[in-house]
Amino acid sequence: MRVTILAIGSRGDVQPMLALGLALGARGHEVRVAALDPFAELVRERGLDFASLGPLPAGFTRRIGPLRVPEFTGVIGRALFWAVYGRLLERRLAALAGASEGADALVFGGLAFPAAFLAEARNIPCYWASPTPHTATAEFADPFFAEGRWASATAAIRRRTYGIEASLRSLGCAGVLARLRRALGLPTVPIHRLAGHLEETLTGVLYAASRHLLERPREWPEKVQITGAFDLPPAPGWTPPPAIAAFLAAGPRPIYVGFGTMNERDPARLGRLALDALARVGGRGILGGLGLTGAALPPWALAVDDVPHAWLFEEIALAVHHGGAGTCAAAARAGIPSVVAPQAYDQFFWAERMHRRGVAGPPLPHRELRAERLAAAIRAGLESGPQRAAARALRAAVLAEDGATTAASTIARDLRRGSASVQEALP
Repeated sequence: MRVTILAIGSRGDVQPMLALGLALGARGHEVRVAALDPFAELVRERGLDFASLGPLPAGFTRRIGPLRVPEFTGVIGRALFWAVYGRLLERRLAALAGASEGADALVFGGLAFPAAFLAEARNIPCYWASPTPHTATAEFADPFFAEGRWASATAAIRRRTYGIEASLRSLGCAGVLARLRRALGLPTVPIHRLAGHLEETLTGVLYAASRHLLERPREWPEKVQITGAFDLPPAPGWTPPPAIAAFLAAGPRPIYVGFGTMNERDPARLGRLALDALARVGGRGILGGLGLTGAALPPWALAVDDVPHAWLFEEIALAVHHGGAGTCAAAARAGIPSVVAPQAYDQFFWAERMHRRGVAGPPLPHRELRAERLAAAIRAGLESGPQRAAARALRAAVLAEDGATTAASTIARDLRRGSASVQEALP
């Protein structure tokens, strides 16, 4: 069977979908991964077919002029996000449709949600795969509403946040989706029904997170599954750069500091802040993507650009990061404590989940980062026996999961059932 995986977003969005693609390929399926242009090599080096969804838009991941990066959380943030994204989406529709041509099933990440209507028009199975849950529950607020008063609201209000997020998505993208449905020959769906209709068309929802960080709410429907994280190991034959290997061998396990693609306009400012904090702690540090590559650094610090977390986190004592779902999963798998400094999107949700599990201290919001506060949080994580014990326990639990294999098995099972049904219907 031919399966197309549609992943719009940064590396953190593409990498887990690539892990799923490899698991599907191992079951004999023909897999195509459609992503933004910067990830073509990442996909092709794993032996999977790549389809371009265009260039990576810069506005979501850096400051614009004197403004800081929008957090895109809460009502105002989500309304802003979907208003901007609705305009960007129009330019992706042709690529989404082209990449999915000839597929027997579609799998999409959240930003590629028009795939559900492409699958509807072609009458093929469709799956929403995401590390972050957006199925309504009263047990916790939608992860994009996980900061401040929303997270501590009543059960009824927490449940309502899912409807708010879905409504803002529909409002921001209504015109684009209406034109898409007309082009596909599908009936018109009123704006207030768009979100519900999309959910109804899905064959399944696959949440690529550990059940030890995300407990399954009782009221979720049967087709919603928590599979475990989609972990992508380093490419076969990959070896660490000599400078990193030498640095690791030269002393005790270092501390990692990196904030993914959510760095601000002046990432070197964060680099200087990280160096100041590490100097206060007296620890060795690896600084990831903080604008310091090639800069003169003290002998106890090393700047790196792109190193697989799956490998690096096994070699360090503690990780300071932004709380992205994939980074949290890598830290959990490595069994190390974290200092989580959330900035935007669902990062506040995962920061709180890591804290509740006991593998990180209280979230340290990115906007409140100061060298002295970061140093204190690092010191607390290094010296906390309970945190280290909780991290080891979480590692053991997470290693027993294989999210990509579980999700691939679910999709393969449904494809076999669908194929059998077609055969039975033939004369």
